Formats: sequence, structure tokens, C-alpha cells
Amino acid sequence: MKNCQRVLFALTYCSAFFFLGGCGDEPARSPDGELGSASDDVDRHNAVLSPEPPPGQSQPSALSRMEEPIPSGDWSGNSAYYLAKFEERYENVERLKKILVEVPDEGEETEGSKTKLEEQIVSEPGEVKRLYVRALDQPYNGRIIRLYLSGSPEYQANFESGFRTGVAYWWSPDGKLVRAATGWGNELEEVEVDSIVDPFDKVVAAVANREPESDRPVFRGSAKSFDEWNKYDAENRLTDGTTGEVVSGQVKLYGDDGKLQSESNYLDGVVHGFSNSYHSNGVQATKTIFSNGDKAGTETWWGDNGLKSYEANFVNGEMNGLETLWSEDGSISSQLRYNDGKLVETVYTKE
Repeated sequence: MKNCQRVLFALTYCSAFFFLGGCGDEPARSPDGELGSASDDVDRHNAVLSPEPPPGQSQPSALSRMEEPIPSGDWSGNSAYYLAKFEERYENVERLKKILVEVPDEGEETEGSKTKLEEQIVSEPGEVKRLYVRALDQPYNGRIIRLYLSGSPEYQANFESGFRTGVAYWWSPDGKLVRAATGWGNELEEVEVDSIVDPFDKVVAAVANREPESDRPVFRGSAKSFDEWNKYDAENRLTDGTTGEVVSGQVKLYGDDGKLQSESNYLDGVVHGFSNSYHSNGVQATKTIFSNGDKAGTETWWGDNGLKSYEANFVNGEMNGLETLWSEDGSISSQLRYNDGKLVETVYTKE
């Protein structure tokens, strides 16, 4: 770069000199008869070998994740997605409670007089369980229907101000009512399933009548719950650890704050299509394209400021074409060229 500046200055100076001097003496010739000196030739040669740096980034190019909607008052989803959207908490609160108190019967209290029980409402502290919406940090109001991955109902309950009300129901994967209860936490009371009406058919109908999600993920939940849920078969394909079914569809993983961390697509148990990840501030961190488990196309990384930090191209899992690295300020620090996974050319490196 310094050579380029010297050459540019020298050429500018010489041009001005000859313009001012008019048709004066003939320029000095080198020993081989060419115009200029040997040192000029060296400078020009070096200028060719020191290319100008490629243009850097003028502005951020990363997308931001789409924030998912706040849970409605009639929510449904699988158990992992439920844990990503909601938080079950124990907390100490003052609650009104009905108690029976012994009071003397009407009339003057005398020895041997009778007492009676009277219902009174008192306020007392207690540890209770409540359901909160993570994104709002507010108690949930409405109905929750948890589903098995097959889409069959697994659980239903209603909530008011985060407190579970009425009867809560649990079903087995084949639709059999296996448990019912009122209350929650320390106030839980089991109910005999044979003594109540099973609402399973109504719940199935309610779920079926909802607007379907065009990109409904196969799995939504935390990375930990995903590791507990999945298994890999003998062919290293992702499967549902409960049913053994090979996974085809989208997997979304969320952080403890309920925010989306990554999303990947699977076909017949292997990654196929795009795979994205996101920084904690919502800016996209990576985007990679896969074809049947192999990288195919462009892979890009961004910093949390939205500027690219890395980009490469792949064919059948092998690097092909340019690999570019950027500095934190957005300028290119290096460019290398690959063919079938092998480095074939250093295009540019920053001094």
C-alpha cells in the first residue's frame, strides 16, 4: 500500500513537472533504452503485487428474529414448547380462605351451653403455585391444552390470574383419561376419573378447529429438553425418543428467557434446508444451508452488531469458492479461494 502511495505521488509530481516544463529536455533513459529508471520499474512492479483492499461493509446486513406472538387465552402446543412460553412458579401470597369457627349459641354463654360452627373468611399467607407468561412476566389467564407430538391432547387446565381453576385433566397417548385434579401445588386434590365426565372428544375438536400453522415445528423447547426428547438411530438420524419416529420438520430451540435461539429444518432425520441461530439481542448470528445433512450453498456469520464476520460457499459439504473474513470494523481481513475443500489461492490478506 505504501508503494502504491509513493508511485501515485511520483507519477503526479512527474506529470506536473513535464506540464510546467513544456518541451524541454528529453527524459532520462535507462541503460536498456526504456524511459524511466530501474527504481521506477521496481515500484511499478510492487504496485501490481499489492492490490487495493476489497470494499468492506457499509451497513449491517443481518436480519433480526421475528418475535413470536404472546400466548392467547386459548393456547395449545407440546410440553417442551409450553416450558418455553410459560413458567410455573411457587410464591408466597395473602389469600382469602373460608374457615369454620366455633361460636356460642344465641343467648348468654353459661356453663354447659352449646356452641355452633360459623363460616368466616380470613386472610392468611401461603405458598401457592402460579403460571406466568415468560415474555410478559405476568400471570396467565385462559385455557392451556398441551399436546403429544402426534397432536393428541395430553393435558388441559384453565387459569385465572395464574391460578389453576376447576378440574385439570391428563390423558395417555391413546386418549385414555388417566388423571384428574383440582387445585395446584400445595392445594392439589386428586379426583377419581370414574366420577367425572371425560372432555377428551371436545378437546380434540377444539384443537382440530383451530387455524393450522403452516410452519408448525415438530419440536419447540429448550436445548436441554431437546436433548432429553430426541434420540439418534443406527443410521445417525434424528428420531422422536418416545415413539422412534424419524423426524421431518422444523426444530426450534429457546433460551431460558423464552426467546428463540435457533431454528433448523430436518428431512428424514437429517438437516435439510436452512438453519439459523440468533444472538441474545435478537440479531441473526448464523445462516447455513444444508442438503441431506451436508452444507450446500452459502454459510454466513454475523456479529451482534449485524455486520458479517465470516462467509464461505459449500458444495456437497466441501468448501468451494471464496472464504471471506471481516474485522470488527467491517473491513475485509482476508479472502481465500477453495476448490473441493482445498485451498487453491490467497486472494487478499490485510497487512
